[in-house]
Amino acid sequence: MKRRISAVVMTISGALAVMIVVPRLHAANLSITDLGTLGGGMSSALGINNREQVVGVSGTASGQSHAFLRQNGVMTDLGTLGGTNSIAVAINERGRSLATAKGPPATGGPSSGRMV
Repeated sequence: MKRRISAVVMTISGALAVMIVVPRLHAANLSITDLGTLGGGMSSALGINNREQVVGVSGTASGQSHAFLRQNGVMTDLGTLGGTNSIAVAINERGRSLATAKGPPATGGPSSGRMV
């Protein structure tokens, strides 16, 4: 079984930070991927699976924070689950992610996490 080393790059106001998920392999097998953003100034990867699907949070052009899924080189906005901001914190091997959102302005509270 071939093991892969995955690395994700977070963009925060134009500066780059690197988070590397490293099993015990040689450094020659490293690869770094710039995830990009959903139009805002930052993104942060919070979960990755063995299918190289990445979830996390990204700023949008309107200044909100939205959960995202990145797979096959494409970052997809997962929306806000009806709230104003959202974040995806984990993804399983079937590609289902755990996300949570801040509630709509009328409630102001967080919604419970759910698989999307």
